[in-house]
Amino acid sequence: MLSRFVVEMFKFLFFLVFLTGSIAEPVMRTCEPIRIDLCSGLGYNMTSMPNLGGNDQQQEADYTLKSFSPLIQYGCSSQLKLFLCSVYVPMCTEKVANPIGPCRGLCESVRSRCYPVLRGFGFPWPEALNCSRFPVENNHEHMCMEGPKDKGIDVTAPVDPAVQKFNCAPQYTRSDVGVVCPLASQICF
Repeated sequence: MLSRFVVEMFKFLFFLVFLTGSIAEPVMRTCEPIRIDLCSGLGYNMTSMPNLGGNDQQQEADYTLKSFSPLIQYGCSSQLKLFLCSVYVPMCTEKVANPIGPCRGLCESVRSRCYPVLRGFGFPWPEALNCSRFPVENNHEHMCMEGPKDKGIDVTAPVDPAVQKFNCAPQYTRSDVGVVCPLASQICF
């Protein structure tokens, strides 16, 4: 009786594999060029959908980002644009299965400067931007965008490009948007 059950289960599983064409494998994202003006020129030019905010298309992400225009114009954080784009238009590379969004530190820095402004106008901090959703640090297991480090630099002030260049440990390299990649991983931008 038990062997018949095992045979039937095997047949069912074989049927499912045949129907789907393969055993479930990690889905590699298809990267596409960024078509949202706000997020152009940030140091990366490819993204993928769905994004980290739940949008399935760049057009939806663009609409969502436009709702933040007053906050961006207010200037509560010089890193707000990078942070929002990293959530709604995350970096994509064909070498990594998941979208590369913000690190928690970038989120917390932006939130600490911008949430008081939102709260002053009676708005909550959006759930899609909840900092606990993002990796604590960028490493070989969880890639994320860190933004500039606060090493005695006022991160609310415009950042001089010369100030953005700071030393990294020898096993790391840094891109324009602060993504740190172990050299051995060959996943550097």
